[in-house]
Amino acid sequence: MTKTQRITGRVYDCSFPCKKFSPQTACEGQLVRALSPFLKRVLPESVVLPTAIRVMRAVPKFRDILLWDDYNNDLPRLFKEAYRQISGDRAFNGVRSAIPYCFTGAPPHHGHTFFYKPNGALAKTHLSKTEESPIIFLHGYGGNLLWNIWALKKEFPTHPILVPSGGIAWPSRSAADILKYLDDACACVRKNYGITMQSPWLMALSGGGPVAFEVAEFAPERFKGLISIASRPTSPSQLRFPPQFPILMINAEKDERFPFPASRRSFELMRRRKINIHFSKVDDANHFFFLSKRVEMGRLIRKFWDNPFTCHDEGSIPEIIKRKKITVGSKKN
Repeated sequence: MTKTQRITGRVYDCSFPCKKFSPQTACEGQLVRALSPFLKRVLPESVVLPTAIRVMRAVPKFRDILLWDDYNNDLPRLFKEAYRQISGDRAFNGVRSAIPYCFTGAPPHHGHTFFYKPNGALAKTHLSKTEESPIIFLHGYGGNLLWNIWALKKEFPTHPILVPSGGIAWPSRSAADILKYLDDACACVRKNYGITMQSPWLMALSGGGPVAFEVAEFAPERFKGLISIASRPTSPSQLRFPPQFPILMINAEKDERFPFPASRRSFELMRRRKINIHFSKVDDANHFFFLSKRVEMGRLIRKFWDNPFTCHDEGSIPEIIKRKKITVGSKKN
């Protein structure tokens, strides 16, 4: 274990007023009604989440998704281990689950976020070093589950980390609206914990990825760069970014939610548009490598941070292996 890995901090769950919107439009009525008795009893997230998966198996909209081998073979084991570690982590003392907020059946009148504050973070100070830059993370479908910020804290313990709640899934709102929601969450952190989330890395997992690409394209000057995990953009051929804005896509070869070939093609389309896009492949992994290959994911991200302006292209598929690599951000591009 390195010195960096021994650094600890504190996780907080925060509510804040929303000037623009509170995410709730993505709530699935049938699912919310089925889970209502469990949510009202304020059960631990480790109990409610398996129940949610069982309920979703009976809903036609979700049935095909939940037949994936990923869910049947990996999720119970991964969740059990993550929640076991969370329960023994003093950084989570007093932290409540966001499931009641994300699965609410009525529009909330406030926003919600988790925030990790590392020990030694200086109040109201812009952390300019790459290894300490703030992180804003957009969760995937299923709500803002505690293991999101737990996994990020484990891999990036020196970074202030903001994980806002976007409902069961991030709603279909404009990039400007979602950016305003993120701003409100950052204002809450600045007011209550003295940390300014200036020039953060924008990260996103799974269903949060398409939203993150839209937000980053709308206001690239607000972020240090973008990291997409187990995801891809909705319209890669239409995206426009400044040539020096770094983007990393990390995808798994056995992902059934965002299949590897399609994700790889999205990367190729963006690279042809002279976007500073990088690609890393996680071998022998499925959609849930955020948990199953967490350490490998962290290594790939730190490697990207070390040199975000030289093309990382790890994971070619046969039809594009022979294509010439491009050094993005160079004068000839």
